[in-house]
Amino acid sequence: MQEHPTAVLIFDRDGEAWAFPRIEDAAGSMDSRAVLDGEYEAAFTLDGHVVAINGIRDGPVSLTVTDESDETALRDFLSGSQTRMGFTSDADDPVAVANELIRLEWERRSPRLPGWMRRRLYGDQPPQV
Repeated sequence: MQEHPTAVLIFDRDGEAWAFPRIEDAAGSMDSRAVLDGEYEAAFTLDGHVVAINGIRDGPVSLTVTDESDETALRDFLSGSQTRMGFTSDADDPVAVANELIRLEWERRSPRLPGWMRRRLYGDQPPQV
């Protein structure tokens, strides 16, 4: 099987998108009940490979990169999410979108914490893919 980037973009049925620098981070942040209820519509690596989303009742979520590639669907999901969420990166550049989404999430984390504590918990800058 070909090597794939581990960064992943997740899309929900409401048009929201999330980016994670590692597929393990994405799986750890998802709830199996939401997966089983169909909350998440799609997931892709940044190069357009489809990521299968599986959950078991009261268990962990499993994300698996497949051999299927669908860059057109990825860009369609990114365009829809851009309209819904208002991010400014070009929807045709999944890496730029992922980095922007990661940065926006990083900036929203505990803004009321003192600067020294925030840096200790979350670092000086957001991760990038």
